[in-house]
Amino acid sequence: GDHRDLHLSLRRQRQMCIRDRPGITDRITADQTEIIVIKNDGTVTYSITKDGEVSPPKTVKIENAQRIKLVAMIKETGFLVLPFESFSIKEGTETYQKYGLKITLNDDTNQLYWPEADATEKMIPPIITMVQEELESIMEIIRE
Repeated sequence: GDHRDLHLSLRRQRQMCIRDRPGITDRITADQTEIIVIKNDGTVTYSITKDGEVSPPKTVKIENAQRIKLVAMIKETGFLVLPFESFSIKEGTETYQKYGLKITLNDDTNQLYWPEADATEKMIPPIITMVQEELESIMEIIRE
């Protein structure tokens, strides 16, 4: 069997964007990056950088079942092989949130960006939503 340590790291980004004029690069007004590293024993290290301010890292333990579920979800949904897609922003959108998620599982990595659902005509792949929701449940433990 493969007993090497699983290394799972997630880099989650959220930006508030303002669209001045179509065709001009949208301005970012707020920026938040969360880094979550999950080890084999369920130890989670979490750090957040918000508008340039770095908070001290936090360490929590999650249930083994939750760790297995997240890893399985990433592997089975094919998150790591999702192609990079660009989402055009709907006409008339003035402000919107943009998300980024970079997942590294052992030696595989994938990074995706997407806007909030209301800001684009395109459908956000359900996989992205599922992984985000699972991450949120881990975030709730971290925030306690």
